[in-house]
Amino acid sequence: LAATITALTEAARLHLPARDPSGDDESTPDQTRTEPIDWAEFVTLAITGAVANIGGVLRVLRGRPGSREAESLHGLLQSAVEDGPVALLRHRTEHLLVVLHPVEILADLGYDAVYDESQRAAPQATAPAGLALPAAGGPELATPGRGRRPIEALADEHARPGDVEVVPRSPQHEQEYDRLLNLEARTDDLRCDIDSSDYGRPQQATLLATAAELIPGVPVEIRVDLTDTNLTVDELDDTVGPAEVMIDAARHTTRLPWSGLPPADYPLSGIVDVERLARRLPHQRLD
Repeated sequence: LAATITALTEAARLHLPARDPSGDDESTPDQTRTEPIDWAEFVTLAITGAVANIGGVLRVLRGRPGSREAESLHGLLQSAVEDGPVALLRHRTEHLLVVLHPVEILADLGYDAVYDESQRAAPQATAPAGLALPAAGGPELATPGRGRRPIEALADEHARPGDVEVVPRSPQHEQEYDRLLNLEARTDDLRCDIDSSDYGRPQQATLLATAAELIPGVPVEIRVDLTDTNLTVDELDDTVGPAEVMIDAARHTTRLPWSGLPPADYPLSGIVDVERLARRLPHQRLD
């Protein structure tokens, strides 16, 4: 606090060449005399820069948001950056770090249900012609090397209705079991890594282009986080800063590589039907 008071005091003592009111341009300095700086503008710009570095008016005031001082400062800052959160970024003196979470974006889009549907539909949809498969999780494919059949079909005098006996699975079923395991693993790779990575790269490019257009001169670093959550202790609040506004714009306009559609063009519900009809279920994209 003492250092801040000292800086503001020194600023209040500064003088600049006075403007020459007799010239055609009032901004032309008069080298013969000086005048105090516009200290109110100086303080406003300094506070605005600090707010921009933190990430927004509400975020910087969250320590005591309902106080009289907070209300007064909120009004001052709102008038200083009345053009919106992105305009606030132009006041930054620190580089801007933006972290993208494509896993979360795909989840918000409803893609978890698409992956689940792919796991359900893949065994029957991809089974060899003439090979009868049980329902998902059925007996023939339950465990490697073994199958089950009703014990009533066996010549066993101690058999009771509903009993089963473990019997060897056919070589054809063994081969199908191995194939389905491989398909499941490859689909899981799409879900857990490949799709998020493939979507994160163009989204990163979109955000960099957006930043260059909206906030030229502000250094921007874009990171892609492929984990399944973006919640940290510092982010467990409901404030929306300039970075979040830019991310939201990028997430709605960046096209998904496998469909060519941006999330904004998908329906609010029924994404499973859209991808199924277009043959874009994950296991179908592996063909």
